[in-house]
Amino acid sequence: DRDVTGVQTCALPISRIKDHEDGEEFYIDQTYMVEAGLQSLIPEGFKGTPVQLPDDEEEIEFDIVVHAEDMEIAPDWKQTFVFNRKKESPLLGFRLKPTTQGSKIIRVEFLYHQHWLATIRFEVTVSVKPQTASTSLSMQEQSI
Repeated sequence: DRDVTGVQTCALPISRIKDHEDGEEFYIDQTYMVEAGLQSLIPEGFKGTPVQLPDDEEEIEFDIVVHAEDMEIAPDWKQTFVFNRKKESPLLGFRLKPTTQGSKIIRVEFLYHQHWLATIRFEVTVSVKPQTASTSLSMQEQSI
C-alpha cells in the first residue's frame, strides 16, 4: 500500500524456517535458522500478514521476539529490526537448537514500541535423528 504522496503506509511482518519444508521433522541437537523481518512483499516460502506503519518515520525500529518451546535460541531471543521505507532491510536470523522430542510451537512476534503487531506461528515435531543403515551395520560387524 502506498498513499498518494508515495509513502509506504503498510509493511508485512514475514518469517520462515530456512531450508525447511512444512511437515519435515526437526532433530535434537541440529541447528535450524528462523529468518524474520518486515518487507513490502511476502517472498516465496515465507508467512506474513500486513500491518500499518507510523506515518512520520522513514526508518522504523521493530522488536522481533522468538519463543521456541524446548529449544536453545542464539544469538538472542529478542532482536531489533530496522525497516526502511526506501529499501528492503536484511532479515534477522535466529538459530534454534531443539533439546527435547515431541510437538513444539515456534512463535515469532513483532512489536513496535512494546505494542504487539503480529505473530507468525510454526508447528514442528522434534525427533531423534535416525542412524543410517551403514552406521548400524558397521557397529554390528564390530561386535561380532
